[in-house]
Amino acid sequence: MKLCISSRRQEDITKRQTELLEKRAYQTIEKAKYPSPINTNYTTETA
Repeated sequence: MKLCISSRRQEDITKRQTELLEKRAYQTIEKAKYPSPINTNYTTETA
């Protein structure tokens, strides 16, 4: 029983870390696509 709970919790932690990494990667890609401050309005509208 304990093992099941701990593995489930580990799964949640891994999932959360993966989501954070994906979000960070997406933000990095967006910054790379629109590096100049002139395009900041455009990026916020499309996001």
